[in-house]
Amino acid sequence: MLNFSLFQRDFSLPRPSCKQWGALALCLILPNILFWLLTWFTIGQRTIFNVDYLLAMVCFLLPFRITKILGVIIFWLAVFFDAIMFTIYFFPFIDLSSLRYLLPFFSIAPKIYQIAIFVFLAYALILPIFMKKIAKWQNPWLATAAIAIFMMFSVVDKDLGLSWVSSQFGFYKKVSKSNFAIFSQKMPTLSPYPANKETASRRLLQPHSDKILYIVAESWGSARKDSMQKDILKNIYQQENLLEFIHAGYFDFSGATVQGEIRELCQLRIDTGFALNLLEKNQFSTCLPNVLKAQNYQTFALHNTNGQLYERVDWYPKAGFQHIQFGDGMSGLTRCTAFNGICDWEMPNQIMKTFSAHTNQKIFYYWLTLSAHNTYYAEDIKTTRFQCEQYGLNPAGEMCRNSKLNVQLMDSVATLIARPEMKGVEVIIVGDHMPPILDGEDTRQHLRWNEVSWLHFKIK
Repeated sequence: MLNFSLFQRDFSLPRPSCKQWGALALCLILPNILFWLLTWFTIGQRTIFNVDYLLAMVCFLLPFRITKILGVIIFWLAVFFDAIMFTIYFFPFIDLSSLRYLLPFFSIAPKIYQIAIFVFLAYALILPIFMKKIAKWQNPWLATAAIAIFMMFSVVDKDLGLSWVSSQFGFYKKVSKSNFAIFSQKMPTLSPYPANKETASRRLLQPHSDKILYIVAESWGSARKDSMQKDILKNIYQQENLLEFIHAGYFDFSGATVQGEIRELCQLRIDTGFALNLLEKNQFSTCLPNVLKAQNYQTFALHNTNGQLYERVDWYPKAGFQHIQFGDGMSGLTRCTAFNGICDWEMPNQIMKTFSAHTNQKIFYYWLTLSAHNTYYAEDIKTTRFQCEQYGLNPAGEMCRNSKLNVQLMDSVATLIARPEMKGVEVIIVGDHMPPILDGEDTRQHLRWNEVSWLHFKIK
């Protein structure tokens, strides 16, 4: 027994048993263990102890049915925001509004995403059952003291900028700089893209060329080694004698693919939400396709997968595209793994046919690629010329596969250069965002952080 005196009156607390100490340890460890494993596997970042689970623990300790139900709900919310914050480390653009538009495409998402969601759901459904049972073994005094200590450390942690005890929900609010009111509205806010930040579209020739091919390349980042970057673009540079000029570079950007599109097509920034279908047509009036359409260009848009993803079927026409083709409306072409879309290497032939059919017209042709979407499936890679070991990349890793898919894209674009139908075409290729790497390889060693590459050339 533990004895102490208060105002000359003796109080006694029961000494915790080994079982009760074990129950406390389990209550602290079990809610965090999945994220510990994921952090270790991916070399991500996360607080060691998420205090949000302690609120659920308090509810489980109370002897009321309603508090135990409330504990389950709090636990589910804690898992949800824990998962969101873990994901944000690799996908900085993810928030509640972006999830709203991605979830309908769960059935065609990469398998690793589907597996991850199933694991989190099972974790959230099963673990509260164990937590409620473990709570029955708890020493209430010991548990209360532990909760108080961890809550205290979470406050100290916040003040000192430490990271081992904190609230993931609180961290989400800080990172997202949003609130549920913004989410519930789901209305994006467009603002001019900062003049001091680069976009590839600002490099278009003035006055505009009569023929323009504009490619936003999925997950094309910027290799730190110049030799690696040149190797990716090798087949294009080998035809430099067929080009009027060729320039390349990179600039910083962090965001989702649709934000990269709006950056390049419209010189705009999406500040909240992704529901571009809710915006009026006049908010897209300055987008490049609208500007060129007013100059008698025929404007084309091509994307390899479902047009409902990020509501492109709705906002592409508002941006000024007259002719739009999505992967779900194309048949007889090879499909790759990413969102069950048409493989990138099938697209250049479709592009060439369009330029051939409109020889005497001004054309702006926009293509949003797909095959290099995370997690960069090996079965979608056909090229063998790029040797990952030469650049210190793990040949079985995601960075290697992403690089090979980028090589495959550039090699397929290179096949267009010598085609007579493509004479006089000005070409821009630019990354939407850096490739998310989830397998634990040291991204910063090989890629410039939050940088995207661009390539600009004109065919003679």
